[in-house]
Amino acid sequence: MSLLVFALVHLAPGDPISAIVPADAPQEVIDKLKEYYGFDKPLPVQYFRWLAVTLTGDLGTSIGTGRPVATEVASAFGNTIILAIAATLFAFSLAVFLGTSAAYAKSRIVDRLVTLISLMGVSVPHFWLAIVLVIIFSVEMGVLPPMGIGPENSAGWRFDWPHLKHMILPTIALSVIPLGVVTRPGR
Repeated sequence: MSLLVFALVHLAPGDPISAIVPADAPQEVIDKLKEYYGFDKPLPVQYFRWLAVTLTGDLGTSIGTGRPVATEVASAFGNTIILAIAATLFAFSLAVFLGTSAAYAKSRIVDRLVTLISLMGVSVPHFWLAIVLVIIFSVEMGVLPPMGIGPENSAGWRFDWPHLKHMILPTIALSVIPLGVVTRPGR
């Protein structure tokens, strides 16, 4: 897997150095940075050097923020757990309700509707649904934020409306597949 990731990074157009230096940077600056980061070495040497450093837990420095990547990942981990719990609770609660409704309803229409929701849930990709939700509710209607975890000036995540509204679209997008999977046998 590490070899695949390394290869994909090197197959992508451009190089990491061009992302951190201005377009008009002198060639000697570019050469110094390539030497510093080891991009002047052959690819096998670069790979094993990268692998050795990564296995020690040093994931490098983020080009975007200048902070260690491990710190960036760790700070996002809590938000990921919160989002995963929210999507799981939403999916299972709605799935139990829909499955129970379909099982107890005497109406064939309710059963067909729940079956349709279940089928769509397992058929629609998360990423596509997320893009559609952002286009509809953020771009077109302007009622929900398209990204982020809360207000920019807040120190951390809190259980209040400014933070909860950032959770709505990703929670819906991530809950669709488990909703479809759990609803189907429940009916």
